Amino acid sequence: MESAKIAVSNFDNILDNPLLECVPPGMPSLMGNPYPMQFIQVGGNIEIIFEEFDAKRTIVMGENVIAPEDMPFSHTGYSIGEWQDSTLVVKTDRINWPYLNRVGVPQSENVKLTEYFNATDDVLHYKLVVDCLLYTSDAADEGLGVDL
Repeated sequence: MESAKIAVSNFDNILDNPLLECVPPGMPSLMGNPYPMQFIQVGGNIEIIFEEFDAKRTIVMGENVIAPEDMPFSHTGYSIGEWQDSTLVVKTDRINWPYLNRVGVPQSENVKLTEYFNATDDVLHYKLVVDCLLYTSDAADEGLGVDL
């Protein structure tokens, strides 16, 4: 945990922030952007189109799933979704984006994300669970500013 605190304190938002070089953010910080996003069904998969950077993320569903170890690493990782009642549950790994958020909290390529999407009364409810082997306790309790 101490190494994460040091990384955050050494992060220079002008010199180190890849977003300032027009590099689209990776996961999970991509999901925390304040701009519109659109969910589109394409074949059996779901694509999320983000207004910010015109980024696109694919959630592979059902029979389209390929073994994760056969997929390359990318900023958005490899996402596999399934419906659990009215909730879309998405598990993502193979992420090579170096930051957990937009203020320099580091993440390893071993990070695994589980997201829960549920729409009720015209509101999209979103929950993110991060399993990042860099941390051994709750990063929020340690003051790392893990807000996306």
